[in-house]
Amino acid sequence: MTQFEASYNQIGGSLPPSIGNLKMLQCFDLRGNKLSGTLPNQLGNLRLVNSILLGSNSIEGSIPSELGRLTSLTVLDLSHNAITGSIPASLSNAKNLEIVLLNNNNLSGEIPSSFSSLSNLTVLDVSFNNLSGPIPHLQHLNNCDFFRGNNLLGQCPDPSSNTPLDPHGDGQWRNKKSLIIAVVISTSVVLCISLVVVVVSVHGKKKFGRLSSLRSKVVVTFADAPAELSYDSLVRATGNFSIRNLIGTGGFGSTYKAELAPGYLVAVKRLSLGRFQGIQQFDAEIRTLGRIRHKNLVTLIGYYVGEAEMFLIYNYLSGGNLETFIHERSSKNVQWSVIYKIAFDIAQALAYLHYSCVPRILHRDIKPSNILLDEELNAYLSDFGLAKLLEVSQTHATTDVAGTF
Repeated sequence: MTQFEASYNQIGGSLPPSIGNLKMLQCFDLRGNKLSGTLPNQLGNLRLVNSILLGSNSIEGSIPSELGRLTSLTVLDLSHNAITGSIPASLSNAKNLEIVLLNNNNLSGEIPSSFSSLSNLTVLDVSFNNLSGPIPHLQHLNNCDFFRGNNLLGQCPDPSSNTPLDPHGDGQWRNKKSLIIAVVISTSVVLCISLVVVVVSVHGKKKFGRLSSLRSKVVVTFADAPAELSYDSLVRATGNFSIRNLIGTGGFGSTYKAELAPGYLVAVKRLSLGRFQGIQQFDAEIRTLGRIRHKNLVTLIGYYVGEAEMFLIYNYLSGGNLETFIHERSSKNVQWSVIYKIAFDIAQALAYLHYSCVPRILHRDIKPSNILLDEELNAYLSDFGLAKLLEVSQTHATTDVAGTF
């Protein structure tokens, strides 16, 4: 078993120590149930798990220090429980942590300073506990709301500046002192800027060009793929994105079929650069989509991002899309059970994206051509998360339709 997903049910009792015997488990989701008792130390035996989602239960006791053994763990959700004790410093040994939700518990003590070493940590929510002491320097601190509701906790650095926010409002002298220092330093800074501009203009473009050339041909993969999966092989297999291999077009770009090895087919979605300006800065968003797995979602195998083009690589499904299926249905005498199963498959995919996926995703471009079929008419939802990528690539708020009008 690689996934155990039973969120938002009525499951009660406590987690048994035997949970540690599920050595192949990768996703463990029991959010929104009625679990009680304590967290077993044996959770530390799940060496392949990447998501432990136990929020919104009634779990008590402390956080097992053994969770620090989980080097594959990226998402830990223990929020909205009754967990006590301190946050174990060993948790920072789980070096791939990206999201840690510990809010709305009864945790005490200090936030371990070792959390500052977690280079991938983008969300650490410890709000509404009884924590005290300083807030460690986190590499991706972007929201001071993640620390509110802890009356004894130190100042939170303002994400928009290097100035700590003073929750007690008594930092006026410190602010004046900082202003005086800033004025003095700024004089020196202004004198240095001209020199920096000259150096950057002479060397920057040349260096950037070298870095881009090193990175430009790299295809990042999330799933097992043959050695043939490379930038050159993809371009060659699509005939340099020839119309002969075009299998679909949509609001986000065009999709091409590519046979990388005998019998190994992939679908390559070449994104419209005009809609994804600045997407190079959002590799983290694409990597998040790459971790999402569900039996009714098209699998994102990998991606490529360059200055002139970008594309996503999915598993190829030979049954076409639902739009074609609907138009050809009358000639195929399709049974109601088949139609019902297609609807049910997509309902399961949407339910996963809305309620179980971390982070939750709204598709915003549901249409028959985005529902793909295999040879046995199992249905798979595609293009999920592309609206989110479009949103983060824009510098202003939008209420536009994300995909196809």
